Amino acid sequence: MKNPRVWISWAEMEWGVGEKDRAREIWNVAFEASCEGEEAIWKSMLDKEIEEGDSQRVRECYEKLIIIILDCSLRPNM
Repeated sequence: MKNPRVWISWAEMEWGVGEKDRAREIWNVAFEASCEGEEAIWKSMLDKEIEEGDSQRVRECYEKLIIIILDCSLRPNM
């Protein structure tokens, strides 16, 4: 992924207009498109979810992040 800022801006724009499920999907696609540990992407998502105040959803985000990290670490280097 060359520019995670584009994904982040898009997701945050969707979040800002109330399209939270759409924003979550954008963050998920961005995660799956990158195995470079794009910290800025997951930090953006987690910040929004923490602001939202739903501890269960924050927990789910961390769990998803761990799965993605593990999956990426098991992929062969190309």
